[in-house]
Amino acid sequence: MGRFKTTSVVGLTAIAFIIVAIVLSQIIAGIDSPGKYAAASMEKALNTRQDYIELPNGVYIGEVAEGLMNGKGFITFDTGDSINGEFKEGELSGIGTMVLPGYGKYVGDFKDNKRDGNGTFYFENGIELDCNWKDDKAYAPFKETFTDGSYFECEIYNNSGFEGKYVKEVEGIVFEYTVEESNVVSVSFETKEGAIVSGEFSGGKLNGECTIEFKNGDKYIGNIKNNKRDGQGKYTWSDGSCYDGEWKNDKMNGNGTYSWGTDYYLQGKWKDNSPDGTMKLYYDSDTFNASFKDGKCTKITYGG
Repeated sequence: MGRFKTTSVVGLTAIAFIIVAIVLSQIIAGIDSPGKYAAASMEKALNTRQDYIELPNGVYIGEVAEGLMNGKGFITFDTGDSINGEFKEGELSGIGTMVLPGYGKYVGDFKDNKRDGNGTFYFENGIELDCNWKDDKAYAPFKETFTDGSYFECEIYNNSGFEGKYVKEVEGIVFEYTVEESNVVSVSFETKEGAIVSGEFSGGKLNGECTIEFKNGDKYIGNIKNNKRDGQGKYTWSDGSCYDGEWKNDKMNGNGTYSWGTDYYLQGKWKDNSPDGTMKLYYDSDTFNASFKDGKCTKITYGG
């Protein structure tokens, strides 16, 4: 039997140590730092000896009962907004102050997390809105007249802006605009020819559902795009006949039905206010095929 060499044990021990060191280094390399915990959010609660509740969008510091915000407290939201007031069963109810940086602040009554009762909103530009509030809306009627004679009558103010009407006269025509969330959403006016127009308004033009009542008794109800009839719409003449269908460039263009009465109507494709191609003609419970070219009927055959 050969002599046991201690040098081989030393060698194996060194190899084992190197292997362990490599494995440990790999394990250590795979462990990320959890990051330093920021306790700043709790410091105010600790300094004031008040309860602290983390909310989905902010932090509450104040009085707590049965795990809910109850009593006087302060909420700081992630957006930078804040509320300081009286809380009841987890909701802001009572006197409070809401601060909206870059906008202003509200001081007054709250109910169920909404401004409700008497309160004043102090805008950062110096304007004060002192009125009655309900369901987070300010019922603050006021009228402001501008140098060109136009004026704005406010009815309600909320977080999204003003609601009311703006009235302006242009070349003898009085335009009355409906304002919601500080944006004009619809307009009504009477043309110089006596037509009464009311409809949705955007981009400085009529866009959307609109109603036009003409002085001669005609009436249009339907879609308008950039001040022109476009899309689905119905035009009724003063004698009762009507066209109900598609419009394009202010004219009957597309599929539509022209009716002269209950049992007398023409159905099919229209082009620039005239029937185009082969259409269905319904008359006194009978059905016909009617052919049109350049707006003129060229042939009628009985049967559908």
